[in-house]
Amino acid sequence: MGKNIKVTISFPVYNVEKTIKTSLMSALDQTYDNFEIVAVDDCSKDKSMDILRDVISSHPQGEKIRIIHHPQNLGLGYVRNTSIEEAYGDFIYFMDSDDLLERDTIEKLVSYMEKFKVDFVASSYVEIRNGAKYNHVYKKVGLISGNDIMIKHYKEEEIYVHMWNKLIALDFLRQYRIRCIYTYVEDDTFTFDMLRYAKSCYKTDEITYHYLVRDDSITSSLMSNNLNARTAEIYEGIIKYKIEKIKELRDLRIRSLASIYVINSAFLRLYETIKSSIKKEQKKEISRNIANHVMIKNITFSISIMNANRMIKYFTILFASLLPIRLKIKYMLLIQELKK
Repeated sequence: MGKNIKVTISFPVYNVEKTIKTSLMSALDQTYDNFEIVAVDDCSKDKSMDILRDVISSHPQGEKIRIIHHPQNLGLGYVRNTSIEEAYGDFIYFMDSDDLLERDTIEKLVSYMEKFKVDFVASSYVEIRNGAKYNHVYKKVGLISGNDIMIKHYKEEEIYVHMWNKLIALDFLRQYRIRCIYTYVEDDTFTFDMLRYAKSCYKTDEITYHYLVRDDSITSSLMSNNLNARTAEIYEGIIKYKIEKIKELRDLRIRSLASIYVINSAFLRLYETIKSSIKKEQKKEISRNIANHVMIKNITFSISIMNANRMIKYFTILFASLLPIRLKIKYMLLIQELKK
């Protein structure tokens, strides 16, 4: 297709024969014309690829689809990374192959990207679960620049962690080597890195994405009570990664906001690990690793960002950091129980 493509749509393919056609058609039938779809086959075992090839041969825009095969099943994180490496576009848009785009999704996001010359555009979405619809709409919209990106993210309104439904400049991702670290829960560190490197972004309250929650999806299984050891280890790794990167941030306000937010999340992850059916010895090791991140040296304090809520969180974390490991774990569990 050449190198003059404006938008690359990243489209993962792995055992989605029930949803792939409808999802793919929502991408192909965009009002915006200058795009390609990079369909990454992660060694799908069902009829997904057959359906994909049928669409390519029958749809008027089928030639916009470019298939890339993984030699083995590597996971969604590697699919996203492959899309970044192989994309011809100026911008990349991630979607999942069981979700749907509005017809003018790409057109709207490109218009913001070109008007404001930002590193990424983040849009609102609707979640569809068991037939019910839940709108996730940004209330704080508009252009954000510099340190305000992370300050507003932690202080006012989070930018949704999902990689999908954002239009991102590929030069930006490649310049800072922003990639997925894990095979799944891949969006957490990716979005964190994107926020800390971005010099500008734009948030819109327009709903441009339909997130369909399936009971058999990876995300649904992760959100269940059956937390497995691998996922618990990833959660611990995410906390460790973020703490290390937070220390590199120059702005004291951002370090303070981010450290309180991330270490506070350790309370939840510890609780989920303890309450899981993970084997006893693994559970003990992972729990200790999570609790060990709650240390004084990992917390930054800035009075300029403190309100009553953050002050309570700060001193709760500070007290936990002073306890020996066994008492620390018991205390963190107690605090999380009180939160619930």
